[in-house]
Amino acid sequence: MDKLGNYQMIICQVMQPYVEIKYANFPIKNRAAFDNKNGQYVIISEGWIEQKHFHSCLIHVEIIDNQVWI
Repeated sequence: MDKLGNYQMIICQVMQPYVEIKYANFPIKNRAAFDNKNGQYVIISEGWIEQKHFHSCLIHVEIIDNQVWI
């Protein structure tokens, strides 16, 4: 496997457990958006807190010029 493919695999493996996080006090879910083609990897927290919609970027990782940016 080439260096880029190895980075992509490692990033996905490291970030995937964050999708499984359960929040005790709020009905928030984490969602993964992995884009190997463009080197973008995001974990987004999303849900409702009372009447307000909650949407936040928990983790954002990019591969730029064969370097991993967190």
